[in-house]
Amino acid sequence: MDYPGDADRSIPKRPGQQANASSSRDDSTLRPASAPAPSPLGDESLLSEAGRVFDQLRIRLAELEHREQRIAAQSRDLKEREERFTRTVEQTQQDLVDRENSVTSREQAAQKKETELTTQTQLFQERKNSLEFEITQWTRERTSQEEELREAEAELEHLRETRLDEIARVQREADEMLTAKQAQFEEFCHKQLEEISQHQAQATRRLKLQEDHLHRLQDQVEKQKHALKLNTQQEQLRLQQRAEQNRLLRIQIERQRERLDLFRSSLEQEERIWRSELSEQSIQLRQQREEIQQAWDEWQVVRQQTAHRDAEQQTHLSRQLEFVLHQQERIQTVR
Repeated sequence: MDYPGDADRSIPKRPGQQANASSSRDDSTLRPASAPAPSPLGDESLLSEAGRVFDQLRIRLAELEHREQRIAAQSRDLKEREERFTRTVEQTQQDLVDRENSVTSREQAAQKKETELTTQTQLFQERKNSLEFEITQWTRERTSQEEELREAEAELEHLRETRLDEIARVQREADEMLTAKQAQFEEFCHKQLEEISQHQAQATRRLKLQEDHLHRLQDQVEKQKHALKLNTQQEQLRLQQRAEQNRLLRIQIERQRERLDLFRSSLEQEERIWRSELSEQSIQLRQQREEIQQAWDEWQVVRQQTAHRDAEQQTHLSRQLEFVLHQQERIQTVR
């Protein structure tokens, strides 16, 4: 890169220029009056001004490069934040999917439990119907046994009446046979009474056993009803609690989704703001680069003009030097 102030250092010196400097000073009276005097002060001020402008442009360019680096760092930071946000959104979506799958599995388990409870209820209803059928059948058997018992009592009563009639007739017909027949009859009646008592005791025990069995069945049915009612209430309460938990979980998921949407919209808005700022800064940088390039071109034009003017002055000085040398030769010739 060329720096201002190099133009005067880049001017070549002709050989013999310093050697003839003293002679030119001694013979200054012989310089022609028509030769114009050079103006180095104006060129130096112009070069210093151009150097100062170039230094300012170089400082401005360094500031712009530093600003561009800072903008690039901000852009990388924004890109990293966008990647982190994308990963966070993906992880949150995966968590939501996992939670929805968990809720679905819980609902399926609850439905399965409800189906099992319905099946148990149906089984209990079938068992209840079976027990009611058994109770009805036992009631019929008991009624039948009571009818048989009444028939046996009626038959016994009829038998007693018949026997008494026979005894009366036998007593009327033959008193002599009464003692033997009475003993036989009493023995026979005693046996019949024992048998009837045994049948009646057996029937009573059987009836009591059946009543006890019926009471036990009724108690068992009541216990099963109570247990089933408790289980049903517990299952309904558990299902209600699970439904409430699922509802709260859905509400929480919806709130999380709303928060994520708000967070995403804020990030998108922030990203749009950053992108607009970056676009504006890029436009400003491009304009500043164009201004710097234009100033650089102008400085190059000024430098070329200065170099051209220096070349003209150098040519003029060379001509003056040749003229001085020619005059010195003439003076020496005259001498």
